[in-house]
Amino acid sequence: VKIEWDGETLTVTIPVSPRDPEPIVLTFRPHHKYRRLLDEWKAGRARMGEPTLTAHSLSIPLKFPDPIPYEPEGVIGIDSNEGNLTAFVTSTGEIREIDTGYVGKVNRDHLRREIKGTRGKHNPKAKKKIASKHRMIRREKTENFWHHLALALIAWALGMKAALVLEDLKGMKERIGKGKSRRMRQRLLNFWSIMTFHRILVHKARFYGVPVIWVDPQNTSRACPVCGRVVDRLRGHALACPCGVRMGRHEAAAVNIARRGVEFLEGSGLRGRGRWATPVAGPLASG
Repeated sequence: VKIEWDGETLTVTIPVSPRDPEPIVLTFRPHHKYRRLLDEWKAGRARMGEPTLTAHSLSIPLKFPDPIPYEPEGVIGIDSNEGNLTAFVTSTGEIREIDTGYVGKVNRDHLRREIKGTRGKHNPKAKKKIASKHRMIRREKTENFWHHLALALIAWALGMKAALVLEDLKGMKERIGKGKSRRMRQRLLNFWSIMTFHRILVHKARFYGVPVIWVDPQNTSRACPVCGRVVDRLRGHALACPCGVRMGRHEAAAVNIARRGVEFLEGSGLRGRGRWATPVAGPLASG
């Protein structure tokens, strides 16, 4: 397959067989948002994969090299909660709370619609069709929300030359499943798609060259940000330490996550406390 791009028209030449007198020639005028990608490919800054031609579309994969993450001048610690994200910036001391309740609302709403739509139907194919429809809508709406939020966080990090610090929540489903009621498991596992958000955020951060650090989530919301003492009991959503510190546990968790990210960058953290999510070149690679 031969592909030519002149800045306006994309020409695809497909030889059907060696004995055919003339090949198949297809011409396209790509949408303006794809023309920049084709210009980058023509300039040699991207590699083209194998095109896929169907009856209604032509897919041409372009592979761009991942940019080298910059050396961060600070970190943004992000505490992932069921209804919000709490972020703490080490360079300014700012604490920002981002409402993510939309995700749970969408998931609950379409689960109710799925149950209502399949109630009373005895045809398995009809029930499966209705369930698949609502699950697809749930996934599209929630992923679209996470994509926009991830871009906003990355723009924030780029403007401050900061690294994003996240809790390593692998194995969270297994831990939640123990000792929890069925309703609680459904709420946290089906309505709280935080692992989807982490996956999207890391993928976009790699594309824009934003460093991402994973840290140990143990006791992030129970440890005092000032003295480091682990408080056994929390009074609702507040952390009250004997040293006199009073603050919300989400804010405390964001501060502790950011601090662990700083310790990892400086090489003074506990062994295994943090790890890079994206490849790093330069002096930070040995941290």
